[in-house]
Amino acid sequence: MSKINPLIFYLDWVNNYLTVKKISEDYNITEKEALSLIEYGKKMNEDETLSQNELETLNNLLGRLYEQTDMDNMELLQAISNLTNLLNN
Repeated sequence: MSKINPLIFYLDWVNNYLTVKKISEDYNITEKEALSLIEYGKKMNEDETLSQNELETLNNLLGRLYEQTDMDNMELLQAISNLTNLLNN
């Protein structure tokens, strides 16, 4: 399975899909994975505690992480969650 950016996935879901089932079929992932991506993407999109500059920096770092890691999506989502918690503390 290819790596999926949660923020881009969330925005695609909001703008182009009516059901989790359909987007999970199109991305060839489970509905559970789709729901996790939507949840994290929504948090990234709505997180008002980070400035625009911080969000751009985080997005750039995430992009590099996706390109260089062997972790699957669920492991990446957990790492993102841990990072977000650290940033907000």
